[in-house]
Amino acid sequence: MARKIKNIKPLVYVFCEGESEQEYARFLKEQFVDVVSIKYPSDVGRTAVFEMARDNFTKNAKYKDNIPVTDEIWFFFDVEQSDKNKWDERYKIIEKLRKLKKKPNIKVRLLMTTACIEYWFMLHYKMVSPVLSTVADKDRIRHQLEQLISGYFKGDRKSILKIAQNYSNAVKNGKKNTSKFEE
Repeated sequence: MARKIKNIKPLVYVFCEGESEQEYARFLKEQFVDVVSIKYPSDVGRTAVFEMARDNFTKNAKYKDNIPVTDEIWFFFDVEQSDKNKWDERYKIIEKLRKLKKKPNIKVRLLMTTACIEYWFMLHYKMVSPVLSTVADKDRIRHQLEQLISGYFKGDRKSILKIAQNYSNAVKNGKKNTSKFEE
């Protein structure tokens, strides 16, 4: 009699820049528990998420032991004007992480938001294409979100879970925004 082979879910590590991103990753973990295993470090607030991932996968036994079964690594972060000079080093880290596992390599996905997570959250409700480059722009989009979601503040699990329930709208709206760049 043939042995039953256990269906193994893909393993994804998510490195988050802040508490709001981590709460959203927690939502994804709970929402898709039946199809993917999502893990994320408990320490957040470090803006050096790329370095955190590199260090964890090269120095931390828990991560190193999981390299053979790691399918993807996601980076969930805001793109800031000050990041311009960091992309060459980040790309080197991405390439190193991809090559930790051979055939197939580990996929690396960048979940980037324009200057603040609140932009991504707004896409859960409506199509927005703001230029977010100043602190005032970020404050404006956060204020708009606070008007939609009473009691919202950064890192608030209850608010973020409410927002995240509309993730399919955000995906559609995000695709509309990014399709502008594909033309």
